[in-house]
Amino acid sequence: MGDVNIPKTPRGQETMDKICRVSEELFSQKGYYNTSITDIAQRAKVAPGTVYIYF
Repeated sequence: MGDVNIPKTPRGQETMDKICRVSEELFSQKGYYNTSITDIAQRAKVAPGTVYIYF
């Protein structure tokens, strides 16, 4: 799966799934290059560092 850290807990998997889902929504709405990590983190209701942990 490339440079992705696989979650070790069910809660971590839920968080990663939420980040992926939100990312897809934002990329569809705003485009890849117009979407920031901050946009993703805010919409997913996680800290920006959490996005970096998984990706």
